[in-house]
Amino acid sequence: MILVCGLPRSRTAWFTNYFRGIGIKAIHEGIKYIDSIDDYNYECDCTTVGWLVPKADKTVIIERDIKECFNSCMRMYGEENKDVIADRLIRGKIKYDEMDGLRIKFEDINDRLKEIHEFCTDIPYEEKYADMMKDMKIEVINIYPKFGKVLGDLCL
Repeated sequence: MILVCGLPRSRTAWFTNYFRGIGIKAIHEGIKYIDSIDDYNYECDCTTVGWLVPKADKTVIIERDIKECFNSCMRMYGEENKDVIADRLIRGKIKYDEMDGLRIKFEDINDRLKEIHEFCTDIPYEEKYADMMKDMKIEVINIYPKFGKVLGDLCL
């Protein structure tokens, strides 16, 4: 299983689409949609809660400056969510600092995409496809989906 994780606004939704485009069954925030940890059987999960993922053969951790994440979240989700966003970012940063995996700085994603690709999969890297994806901006529009029981219980 491939895990690509990082703080919110670190291109995890983008990576989901990148991997889908090369034929990998990828999901964004997969743990949000299951009712039992036994249901967690994805080929690739690109997520902002990577420390909750039960197992991964390949882990990529996207490292983005926490202030940049906060500012991007504020533009996206609004001032009324400021305290929740700050708390989630701080807790997430602590968790990601403890994780092992290939660490990629956010600003280096495009330059290191081939390395990330080859680290995660044996599927041949296609530069034309990668270049097309590098031009894509992909954002989640609903940050409050119907959560499955696993994440719902963790949020109590």
